[in-house]
Amino acid sequence: MAGLALGLAGAAPSEYGRWVPTIRPFASRSTAPVDVPPPIADAPGGAQPFQPADLLPQPGPQSAEPLKWWDRLGRLAQGRVQLEAGYVFTYDRLPGVNVYEHAVPDLLLRVGLWEHLEIRVGWPGWVSTRLEGEGSSTQTLDPNLGFMLDLWPQHHWRPQTAVLAAIPITLEGDPLALDSLQPLSQVLYLWQLTDRWSIGGTTGLALFDVDGDRFVELQQTVSTDYLLAPRLSTFVEWTMLVDHGSDDDHAEHMLGGGFSLLVTDRFQASWRAAMGLNRQAPDFVAAIRGAIRF
Repeated sequence: MAGLALGLAGAAPSEYGRWVPTIRPFASRSTAPVDVPPPIADAPGGAQPFQPADLLPQPGPQSAEPLKWWDRLGRLAQGRVQLEAGYVFTYDRLPGVNVYEHAVPDLLLRVGLWEHLEIRVGWPGWVSTRLEGEGSSTQTLDPNLGFMLDLWPQHHWRPQTAVLAAIPITLEGDPLALDSLQPLSQVLYLWQLTDRWSIGGTTGLALFDVDGDRFVELQQTVSTDYLLAPRLSTFVEWTMLVDHGSDDDHAEHMLGGGFSLLVTDRFQASWRAAMGLNRQAPDFVAAIRGAIRF
């Protein structure tokens, strides 16, 4: 589903980290997180393609219902590994200057540890910022460590639900010092309405320290996904960030959308673009991202 989780295992202390797109789930985020397509016919020669059953608990002997692609939210099955990477472009018009930002490679390693738990290790990489007419600078962002836990499946109007938590690991000073921690926590939820259409969202809190300005941020997304074809899905997503305790408390709103394509049975590509709805939000964000599963 759209926007179920940040592309990072944790939140990076920069404007890039606050708006980082996720790999678009193919079927049901990651948000979140990369999800899987409907079942595909057996490959020639008896080789088995990538199946949802690879990522889900197998149905019991009494179960006659086939597994469906919305049966999971973001979890990898035990022993599965997924590697994600991407590029993000951000443009913003500030008073008297235009700002251009490029972020790469935003790596995220996801490992299915147990049936309902995955471990997430991320490294946002580098962010290059150019102020028109004023030069450019490059920042190296901190790695991060987190997890995602499936809580329960959808049951009538109770949504499929998961939780995500992460802590960036600072590369400077004492990484265990209380004033160095910048944790992120989210609740992810999804309603599958039809075989092709789902609605969901995330609600989260993050602690940021940007150039000495330490504040709490409420992060909220609402999204809808639609399966256009067996290997192609599209989505629309609204994102809101509300700061509390900052020297400059404000809310930022963005509206975006994009497409996900299952290129092969194990590789997915995603494209996303979004525009700011108010003055505080970036004017434009675009991203491409890929994920490969082993």
